[in-house]
Amino acid sequence: MKRIIMIAVVTIMATMTIQAQNIPTGMRMEIAESEGDKTEFSIFSYKDEDGTFGYYLGLGRVLHILPLFRDDITDASFDDIKETCIWLGATTDEAFATIDTILDLYDKDVDTSMEFQGRMATGSERLGEPSTSTCIVKKKTLGGKRLQFLFTSGERQAEVYLNKSVVKELRWDFKADIKLHPKQYGKK
Repeated sequence: MKRIIMIAVVTIMATMTIQAQNIPTGMRMEIAESEGDKTEFSIFSYKDEDGTFGYYLGLGRVLHILPLFRDDITDASFDDIKETCIWLGATTDEAFATIDTILDLYDKDVDTSMEFQGRMATGSERLGEPSTSTCIVKKKTLGGKRLQFLFTSGERQAEVYLNKSVVKELRWDFKADIKLHPKQYGKK
């Protein structure tokens, strides 16, 4: 029984790896994900229509507008998702350098700010026009620091708070994905 399960798992992973190598343009390939209170964070790769490839840090804000019903089996609602995606780089080395820059911000003084280039996400999981997000180091209520990302969403200003533990988790998951799929990243 264990052998059958292992064969099934290996087959599924091999199929996913083959599919990941041939991703179409305009499609996000999630690499790492983490959830916070009303916020979803992810690292993903994206290929534009012109063939430009890059890694992004997705900073999403989910607002549950109208929960229809909720129980142990199902959960449905009308959601409003605002997301900005920070450009990490075109290579894994550039992406890790940008992630390290973000981690270094937690050691800076409160109210230190930095701007990051990125893009807004559209409702169809595609990336829209280039945008800029301002990151400000903020003090937590009970001590420690967190980062506040400010970005324009439509005609309004949106904000997302990012804790250091989430960044470290995403970084670790990104490294683990590279070790699991080295050929996909051009590693040996």
